[in-house]
Amino acid sequence: MLVGRTDELRRLGDRVSEAADGNGGAIVVEGEPGAGVTSLLAAVARRAPSTLRVVRARAYAGSAPGALLHDLAREVDADAGSWESVIDAVHASSALAPLLLVVDDADRADPESVARLAEVVARAPGVLAVVGWQVRGGTVHEALHSWDRMMLGPLDLEASLAVSRAALGHDTPALPALVARLHGNPLALRDVPPRLASEVLAGRAPLPADLPVPEALVDAWSAVLPEPGSDLAVALLQAALCTPAPPAAGPRALPTAATRLLADCPLVTVASDRVTWSNPWLREVALARADEGARRRAHAALAARAGAVLLAPSVVAHHLVGAAPGLDDTVADALEEQARRAQEMGLPDVVPTTWAAAALRTADPRRRLERAVAGARALTATGPGMDGVDALLDVLDRAELDPEATEVRDRLRALERTALDPDARVAALGASVEQARASSSAALPDLLWELSVLAGQHGDVAVGVAAAQEYRDLEAAGVTVGKPVWTGGALLSAALFQAGEVAAAERLRHEVHLAAAVLVPSTADLDELFNAVALDDLVLDLSPQASERLLHLVQRLQGEAYPVACLYGIQGWRARARGDLATARRMLGLGLEVAVSVSAIDVVCGLRALGAELSAIQGDGALDRDEADLRALLQSAGDRRRLSTLDRALGLRALVDRRIDEAVVHLTAACDTPMLGRGLRDGVVMGRADLVEACVRADDPSAALRHASTVLDVLDRMDEPLAAALALRVRALVETPEDGVRLLGDALVAHSAALDPFEHARTFLLRGERLRRLRRRSEARLDLLEAARRFRQLEAEPWCERAEAELRACGGNGSSHRGPATASALTGQELAVAAAVARGASNREVADELFLSPRTVEYHLSNVYRKLGVHGRSALASMLSASGDVDLTGPPDAVRVSLGKG
Repeated sequence: MLVGRTDELRRLGDRVSEAADGNGGAIVVEGEPGAGVTSLLAAVARRAPSTLRVVRARAYAGSAPGALLHDLAREVDADAGSWESVIDAVHASSALAPLLLVVDDADRADPESVARLAEVVARAPGVLAVVGWQVRGGTVHEALHSWDRMMLGPLDLEASLAVSRAALGHDTPALPALVARLHGNPLALRDVPPRLASEVLAGRAPLPADLPVPEALVDAWSAVLPEPGSDLAVALLQAALCTPAPPAAGPRALPTAATRLLADCPLVTVASDRVTWSNPWLREVALARADEGARRRAHAALAARAGAVLLAPSVVAHHLVGAAPGLDDTVADALEEQARRAQEMGLPDVVPTTWAAAALRTADPRRRLERAVAGARALTATGPGMDGVDALLDVLDRAELDPEATEVRDRLRALERTALDPDARVAALGASVEQARASSSAALPDLLWELSVLAGQHGDVAVGVAAAQEYRDLEAAGVTVGKPVWTGGALLSAALFQAGEVAAAERLRHEVHLAAAVLVPSTADLDELFNAVALDDLVLDLSPQASERLLHLVQRLQGEAYPVACLYGIQGWRARARGDLATARRMLGLGLEVAVSVSAIDVVCGLRALGAELSAIQGDGALDRDEADLRALLQSAGDRRRLSTLDRALGLRALVDRRIDEAVVHLTAACDTPMLGRGLRDGVVMGRADLVEACVRADDPSAALRHASTVLDVLDRMDEPLAAALALRVRALVETPEDGVRLLGDALVAHSAALDPFEHARTFLLRGERLRRLRRRSEARLDLLEAARRFRQLEAEPWCERAEAELRACGGNGSSHRGPATASALTGQELAVAAAVARGASNREVADELFLSPRTVEYHLSNVYRKLGVHGRSALASMLSASGDVDLTGPPDAVRVSLGKG
């Protein structure tokens, strides 16, 4: 369990070496239970030089007062009944030879013993005392406040993976997801993976909702939690069961009495939108030590409260299921009520699973069958979503069915087969459309919508256009209800663009913008407003009016997870388009938290595609780490549209790294799809523009001309400033150098009317390169400085380095800021790292303070040294202190706040 503790072990080893030379001292090693405090102290004692006398003692929970004194007295041959005798013995021993005093689990000792221990160390100056203190929701004893401190934080991802691999003896596909849920706790990382089934570790079965908690952690943390069965323990269990819920749904499900009790409890913080635990393992332990009866009673209380305040059907159903794992007609009736609520609210992901849960808890065979058929109908009507299908088929296969129910079951089984064949999903949904069309089903418009969108994702553009046109015809005939009147136009516009009919798509898109402008967000019905925002996203409307609609929806939308996850995705992509990459990353994290919890695969695909693009821009290494997993996810979903975004991101990364042949391969894959994607958000059109640049850099002018002709045919027909700027950039790439510089200048003018600052900076970089090759170096430097400045604002580190390399080739110093190097040359993350290092923190301490991995800290620190032209920590501290640019007296958070303002 010392993996990932190299820095801490080195620091303690240095102190021990000093002790061997006669220098004493005192240090407290803190960590949560399972963080590896005991292992670290044992390693320090084991590695101590032979010239040191090692004295070890340990406190135990529940031991009598003075027990620590007795152990220590025995170690130094003193009178156990007298502290003065122990002090004298320790002092005498240290006078003869350097002494290392190691005391573990001091937090378990009585306060008087801890105070006496501090007195022993204070009165024996030649002793080095190393005390282990496991933090269980409290702080170290005041007698130790003057001692040096070392905090063992959670392990970073790489160390966590190493611990779990060592525990298993091999690597497994599920490890990354598993260690992400173990909070970096070494004991859990060592003990939990071997307890899981091989199917789970191999990735063939999902991770269990509640992972096993090692008994050692339950014992250690239970001392902090109230007695089982007490009112506060019941409230904490309820909080634990409602924590992983949609935003605003978790705390609102807590009964009023529980909320009052938790308001004064230091273990949790209950806010309006979520429950936050002071330590994540407190939640895990609260769940692990509760018996099944206690869990059921807690779920029942949460279900009653959630139903009373009309929380989302999925939230109520979740707690109803937890309240009754077996047959219970009362719970089954309540689940049916939630299934009908979900149908009325138009929540296709919730309806079939809730019907299935109701069927499985129904004692009467006839009623069970009726509910299973209702769930099967709902599932086949909403298309290829698979939640609940196995449970429904299990009920249907055990019953005698009439012809109509048999047909429903057969359709459901056919739908199940499509899960194994993504390419069959469009056909399966098309069959549902045919059936609805034949029966004049009211679900036909929604099915046509799903078919058009799904066909676009899979590349079946003809099917997508036909479904969108049929939807619009139904809309004109007054068949569709409850949707904005411009829905059909938006759907058809997106489908036509996918099919390459760009001019017609743009005309419809303009009509949609005009129609949507009449909606008043402040007075619109919530469902109408949500549909309007979804349509804005469909046609990529980034206008101020669309932003206002989105803002009003964010303020009003609560409860159901799927819409909330979609909203995070929309906000993330909009933030990326306007260059606010910090917000984009925040929305990405929040969206994945919600979408993964409810298996919203389409939303997960979109958010992770966004993450790939952000990684390609900012060079954080996530793209390398996640590529295979993301590609497998997108392929299993048959999502060619998001696959193009992934391939384009890989192409961008290779392009900036000057791996041109690799860039051509990835960008060709991004372009090689039977549809255009969703405008300039996806990878198809953008990848085609980038492919022209890659071919030029690969010295393949004929391929560059061919690809330029293809992408210009699309860009020239798009009514969008960014498209105009990209078209000029593409033309510049295949023109002569002189004409290319002129066209790139025109592209920069066009960029000023567009939103995307990353593409704007890339055009500055291209023109700077062209000017340098024309030996117009003073002009080139100006463009390259501007490119580097813009890339730095985006924290697009690899692109900034590329611009600075061009600056050096141009005769500049490779720095994008004028004048002497100052802290203003650093990105926000680099400045936070530099300030912490200048204050004397080690890389590990900086990682803990800023929630980074030590490797990321090393990466940022090397950039700091390069940009500021300094070598070593002392030189960095001297420079920052002399410049006055950074306050080196405050905490890291103060540095981060000041960065946000500047």
